[in-house]
Formats: sequence, C-alpha cells, structure tokens
Amino acid sequence: MECAKSLLENWVNHEPTASLWLVVVAVSFFGMVFTRSRSDNDHAWEWSRLLITSLAKTLVFVAVPITFYFLLNNNYTAFNTIYASFTTGGSLSNQAWQKWRDQYGGAYHQQDLRVTQYTMSETQEVIQPTDPMLPLLYRNIKVEQPVLQKSIVSFRGQVTMNMIDSTHIVDTFNGYKLSTLYVYNILNPTNTETRVEYRFPLSPETKLYQDIHIRVEEEEVPFYQVISGTIVWDGRMGPGEKNIVSISFTTWGMDWFLFEIPTPREVTDFKLTVVLDTDNC
Repeated sequence: MECAKSLLENWVNHEPTASLWLVVVAVSFFGMVFTRSRSDNDHAWEWSRLLITSLAKTLVFVAVPITFYFLLNNNYTAFNTIYASFTTGGSLSNQAWQKWRDQYGGAYHQQDLRVTQYTMSETQEVIQPTDPMLPLLYRNIKVEQPVLQKSIVSFRGQVTMNMIDSTHIVDTFNGYKLSTLYVYNILNPTNTETRVEYRFPLSPETKLYQDIHIRVEEEEVPFYQVISGTIVWDGRMGPGEKNIVSISFTTWGMDWFLFEIPTPREVTDFKLTVVLDTDNC
C-alpha cells in the first residue's frame, strides 16, 4: 500500500497536468457509469451495489493508463540510464570512460623541457689554523655555478591528436591518441665547457607511454631515468656548442591538451603545431 502511495505521489509531482485531467475523466466516468446503472429499486443495498460496481469500473479504467504510464516511464528511465552521457553513472559511456581512465589516464598536461647548465670554477678556501700564531692556510676547491643566460634558443613542436575510432561510438567523451615530436635547439652561451641537466616533465594524469625516443644530435640518449614523473638525463657541452635535442613519444588522453612553460624565461623562435585528426571518428 505504501509503495502504491509513493508511486502515485511521484506521478502527481512529475505529471501534475496529466494527473488533474485523469481525475476529471475518472469522476466523469464514474458519474456516467453510476447514472446508467441506476434502477427503480431504491433499497439501500442496491444503491451500495451500484456504488461499489461503479467504483470498481472506474478504478479499472484509471488503472489502465497509470499502468501504461509507469511501464513506459520505467523503460524510458532505463534507456536513458544505459545510453546517457558519460557523466551519468551506470551508463555505457560512463563505464567506457572509467575503463579509459583506468587504462590511459585523463587529460594531457605537457610542461616544457627544463635545461640547466653549470660551469666549473676554482676558488680559494681559507683554513683557520688551530694555533693563532701560525699563518693562514688556503686550499683550492671546485665549485659549480649555474649559467644564467638562456639555453633554449628555438623550439619546434608537432603534436597530432587522433580522435578515438568508430568502435568507440558509444563513448561520448573526447578520447584521443597523441603523437608528439619536440625539437629544441640548445646553446652553451659560455666560453667554457658546461655540464647540462635535462628535465622533461611527464603529464601527471597519463598512465601509458609508447615509443619514447630521446635524441641529441640524432643520437639516441643511452641512459635516462624517470624520477617523480620527470625524464632525467645529463650531458656536457663545449664552449659555444649547439645541440639539437628531440623528444618523441605516443600516448593517450581525453578532453583537452595543454602545453605549458611553467618557469618564466625568454622565449624566442617558438612554434608549436597541433593537428586534430578526426578521420576515424
């Protein structure tokens, strides 16, 4: 009984106009049935029988459209739940979205390559003798000093975003395959040899990378590490030397792509091309 009451209240709240019309029709139907069923017998039990019969017929008449409404509404709700947007929990798109995030991660956020060069210099350190009467002692120590001039003199980036193929037509989110090639022109602006630290951040939400290639002057870097979500390797450059550093890889993402230069620096000769390939959509 409570279930039926709840269903009726829900229907009245969602369909107030239809509910009003149904009440009007039900009252009219009851009056019509009761009037046509009247007889010349004025006994109380006859009136009671007519009243009950008319009510029963009216209830049957009202129950038919209400039943059809709830059947259609339930089917419509179930259909919407299954085929709704990926933001609707339980939908096919939402399940595909969760699977994509579990396998590939979320949006792709690329930060720029960080290049830091160091020069080696010698300085004298004073050693205080234990006996104040003795002369001061000195020793030469080597100290690394960071190079303050810019190291990246030019940049060329080619990013191709291939949207997910037709087999993912149910996935109403924007998933894509990302192919990248970043080319940096690195300069040693000093007249001495430098030690170079390269730091290339990876996207924090991305889980899968493929075909990572890091080359310096077209030669593959033999050894690099991934530390705290950053590709790390070192090198050396002669006085005034220029090196071409290229980084390429394939990965996957969704929704958006961002290329960021997080640390302020002088940016010259910078070109980033993003190609959106929708042939497979």
